[in-house]
Parts: sequence; structure tokens; C-alpha cells
Amino acid sequence: MFKFQKNFIKFDRKYVLLLLYFLLGFNLTIPSIFLQFVFIEKRLLGVSEISQITAVIALPWGLKVFLGFISDNISSFVGKNVQIGLSYLFAALFFHILGTSCGTSDFLYLFLFLINLFVCFADVVQDSILVYFISFETSQDHGKLQSQALASRGLGSLIGAFCSALLSRHCFAYPITGLSLVVSAIISILYLNVELNTNQVNILNTCKLVIKNIKDKHKLHLIIAIICFAITPTDGPIVQVFFQRKQKLEPMQFAIAASFAFISITISSLVYNRYLRNISHVRVITTSSIIMLIFPWLNILYGRKVINPDPSTYLNVTSLIGGFLSHIAFMPLAVLAAKHSPAHIEATMYAFYMALINLCSVIGYSLSALILQLLNIQDFESQNIWWYYIFDITFDMVSIYFVQKFIYILD
Repeated sequence: MFKFQKNFIKFDRKYVLLLLYFLLGFNLTIPSIFLQFVFIEKRLLGVSEISQITAVIALPWGLKVFLGFISDNISSFVGKNVQIGLSYLFAALFFHILGTSCGTSDFLYLFLFLINLFVCFADVVQDSILVYFISFETSQDHGKLQSQALASRGLGSLIGAFCSALLSRHCFAYPITGLSLVVSAIISILYLNVELNTNQVNILNTCKLVIKNIKDKHKLHLIIAIICFAITPTDGPIVQVFFQRKQKLEPMQFAIAASFAFISITISSLVYNRYLRNISHVRVITTSSIIMLIFPWLNILYGRKVINPDPSTYLNVTSLIGGFLSHIAFMPLAVLAAKHSPAHIEATMYAFYMALINLCSVIGYSLSALILQLLNIQDFESQNIWWYYIFDITFDMVSIYFVQKFIYILD
């Protein structure tokens, strides 16, 4: 009877965790579209400036390893659920402060950085609990809960995108986002009390264990593969400015496109769980990455008016297919990261891998900003735009080669 009750509690808490991943997706996405319009319509930022600001605001996601380290080492006196709750409450506080100035504050970027920092910390702690539950999975179920968590996050992002579009030109977008964060905090504190063993490891031992694990050759191969996968440059700011300024798309049209992306992410998580978990990681990553090489070419051809589809249709279709393929390519890396996150330092190690992905993405954005600035590119009509896309696609091809090379060793 006791065993049944214990298993029921774990089962119940898994659903609470999935609900928190749903809310995490919602909380991360609901500011996205209204901030996009703040940057382009109110602040009049160009493509290189958007890349730079995005990199600065997203920087906390590249520091996840340090946040995971903090989480592991304060668990003896601050429970994981309380850590998540407090992080969401601080993020909510800064959103409410931003709401008092309707986003016109001179400290907008600083506050957005701090909001990302606290939400990122909550994400790190949730990931550590996820890794804890994954450790109880059988070999047949390996990757199942992870796929469900990412699907839940994708569904939350889908709803958050529509809410963001509806709120895009209203000042109460900020307090509503803060309220959502408060709800997440309450659910975490009341219903996700999970005891992990990280409090058995002191700070010095944590450092030693992390260094020992990173020096392991299999983990080094995974680290190199992650760097090659995530550090690629992007044409996202060019496309974003093009559709908003040139094509005059409205917030709801961006929300519909984002919804297609999040639907495809949710579906791709389920597809991976159902059909691809037992297929070679190399085949999954390489195939999806090679197919995605077509998108930069389509973007430049569309931006230069070589092809001329309807703007909304083009954005929706590319968001749907691109979201599906990019998430399929990411899933094997997420599974390998969880697999190579040992007990007692699961938050630190899993956060390290995810932080590496995010940090390399920030570097990719910064690299994009630098190249765009050096080539004096403002939009698709700029003289040097072809050189940027040649650089972008060549970098992607080199990345695919090294990713498959190092993942093959792990397979």
C-alpha cells in the first residue's frame, strides 16, 4: 500500500511538472510579440541593433550552468519548489515595474535582462527535477518524459503567442505577464515539493564532480557537438524587420505564424517520442539539419523578390516546417544531455549543456550583428546581402559536418 502511494505521488508530481513546463512556455512567449513591436515601432531599432539587444537580453540563458550550480548548493535549506517560486515572483515584480512606465523606461533592457535571469533560474530548477524523474525511466521509456515536457512547453508557447499579439499595443501587457508568473510561483510552491539528493554534495565536491565529468571524453564529444550545433549565425532580424516594416504585417499575423511554429514543436516532440527515439541520433540530426539549409535560400529569394508568395502564407509555412525540423534536430542533443547528467549534480550538468546551447546561440546572434554591421546591411535591398547569406549557409554546412562527426562517436 505504501509503495502504491509513493508511486502515485511521483506520478502526480510529474503532471505538476508538465503543467509548470506549459506555464514556462507561456511566460517566455507572451512578451515576445509585444516586445518585438516595442523594439521596431517605438525604439526604431535596425537589424544589427536587434541582434545586439537580443544577445544581451538572452545572455542569462548562457549562464545556466552557474544557476544550476547555485541551485544544487542551496537545496539543503531552500527546496527546489521554493527556488522556482521565488524566481517567478522576482520576474513578476520587474514586469509590474515595467508596466508602470508602459515599457518606455530607460531601464527597459536592464529589467528584461533581470526578468530573463529569474525565469532562466526557474527553468534550470525545473530541468533538474525533470532529470530526477528521468532517472527512474526504463530503457524502453528513455526520452518519453522529456518529449512530454517539451510538448507541454510548446503548447504553452502557442497560447502565449496569441495572448502576446492581443496585448501588443496595450500597456496592461506587462502586469498580465506578471500575473501569469505569480500563478506559476504559487503552483510550484504548493504542489512540487520534491526532495533531491543534491544537498549531500558541498560546493567543493560539486566543482570537482563537474570538472571530472567535463573531462570525460564522451562528454567532451557532446560539448563539441553542442557548440557546433548552436553557434551558427542567423538571418532572423533581417526577416523580422522585413515582414514588419516592408510587408506591414500586424501582431496577430505574427502570432499565427508563431502558433504554427509551436504546434510543429509540440508535434515534433510527440513524433520523436513515438518514432525517432530508437533511431540513430546522427541520422536524426543530420537529415533534419540538411533539409533546413533550404530556408536561408528561400528567405533571400523572397526578400529580393525572385519569388513572390503571399507574406502571411510564406511566414506561416516556413514557421511550421522550420519549427518542426529544428526541434527534431535538437531533441537528440537534449536526450544525450539528460543521459550524461549524473546523480547529485544533475541540475548543474544538465544546466551546463543547456547553457552551452544558449550561450552559443548568443554568440551566434552577436556574430550576426557584427557581420551585418560590417557589411552595412539594413534589409534585403542592401548591396552586400548575398555575401551575408553565402557566409551564413557555408557556416551551417560546416556545422552539420562537425555535429554528425562527434555525435557518431557517442552513438
